[in-house]
Amino acid sequence: MVAVVVGSWLLGVGCGRLGYEPGDAASAGETDAWGLDVGPPIDATFDAPGLDAPSIDAALDAPMPDAPMPDAPMPDAPMPDAVPPDAAQPDAGAPLLTDAAVLPGDVDPRCFTIAGDRYDEAGNGSPGDPYLICTGTQLQSFLDDGPDSFAYVLGDDIVLDTWNTRPSFLGTLDGNGHEVRLMTFAIDPMFGDLSGTVRHLRMRTSIDSSFRDRVGALAGSASGQITDVHLVTDFVSGQDETGGLVGQCNACRISDVSIVVARISGRATVGGVVGNMFAGTVDRARVRVTQIDARVTTGCSRLGGVVGYAHDGATVDEAFADVGIVLSTGGAGGVVGELALGSSARDVAATGRVVIAGGDCPVGAGGLVGDLGGSLQRGWANLRNPTAGIVDRVSLGATVRDVAGLTTGLGSPERVLRSCTIGSTITNTAVLDDGTPATGTLVCAFMAPRTSTDPLYFNDASNAPMSSWDSTLWSFAPERLPMLARIPP
Repeated sequence: MVAVVVGSWLLGVGCGRLGYEPGDAASAGETDAWGLDVGPPIDATFDAPGLDAPSIDAALDAPMPDAPMPDAPMPDAPMPDAVPPDAAQPDAGAPLLTDAAVLPGDVDPRCFTIAGDRYDEAGNGSPGDPYLICTGTQLQSFLDDGPDSFAYVLGDDIVLDTWNTRPSFLGTLDGNGHEVRLMTFAIDPMFGDLSGTVRHLRMRTSIDSSFRDRVGALAGSASGQITDVHLVTDFVSGQDETGGLVGQCNACRISDVSIVVARISGRATVGGVVGNMFAGTVDRARVRVTQIDARVTTGCSRLGGVVGYAHDGATVDEAFADVGIVLSTGGAGGVVGELALGSSARDVAATGRVVIAGGDCPVGAGGLVGDLGGSLQRGWANLRNPTAGIVDRVSLGATVRDVAGLTTGLGSPERVLRSCTIGSTITNTAVLDDGTPATGTLVCAFMAPRTSTDPLYFNDASNAPMSSWDSTLWSFAPERLPMLARIPP
């Protein structure tokens, strides 16, 4: 018989490199990560000589350097094996191409007859007959002077040495399932500011902008739509507001994306998908980063496996992060570093490991969220070595509901929600108690979630809080932990 009591309280008092093969990071006594048979490739090494930060297993003896990363050739590696099955398909109605019916990923037959180097050799830029881009020189021509508010489509995979960024884009770029690959790396994102739409695109593009703010592989900042975009690469490096795809989101919409990167590095406000998110939505995202780090040494890092800082009504829905987090100071979460008042995260999961060297941030690292002022609902946490199993600091007005976790080394109930504030609500939570004694000052101690000593408790969808999760979003297999059904691991 499993001894589990699910708590419910209203708080009214203070209280590799690219293409890596994941190694078996599980050790004796550890439970399989969320939906995965192995942990993140913690011991992976990097091909790029500029990636010289300490490994995830080492303590940080000194602040991480801000020096630019030197040139590193891109090794061959496969794209992710699966695309989220709910990824949006090309728009219905008028055909994308007028001269031929071309399936996503197929080479457009017109590419064999185009001899010019400009973006406008075929097509007229309308939604029904977009400009056709088949070569690297045509892509660079589009980035240099292709008119805004027009439609473009890739007709083939694109390979080029590097690119000159396009400062802004208001139109539509449809990758049609093709890949854009840089043979070296770029010093800027593809777009400085993206107000239009990018969809159905694969990218293998490393970015070294370690001296600039607002950096991502696709866009420095975005207020448009990004759908069905998948990034596999070595590194994305920036200063403040660095993300795998987008540095800063201003009411943007990002859906059905995947990120597989050896290292994402920024000074502060760093995320696997987005660094800094003003409003907007990240919906159905899968992130795997061998090392994601923040180099700031004072204050809080605001680093998250999916989003670094989510505020002003931002939402993160159906997101999974498998990350190795390295911090010179605190302020991190497996999914969101700081989830501010008015913002929310729903149906999220995180696995991996975190190392914090020290610093003066009052927030440590939470299995799902570091600093919570908004709403966290339905989540699964299995981040190793955080300071709190689910949320490190629960602030005024915050809500934690229907959350479970198997955080190793923080089994005492007191260490699951480390710090609570007046007016916070914690409802229907359960975690594994592995017998680890609590240490330090525990403001939330008397209001901590109840625990189970049996990991198999979390394999059963009929047990609380899993029984409250939407069965169309979560799945349970025999002897497997909860998985997000629409995001392949």
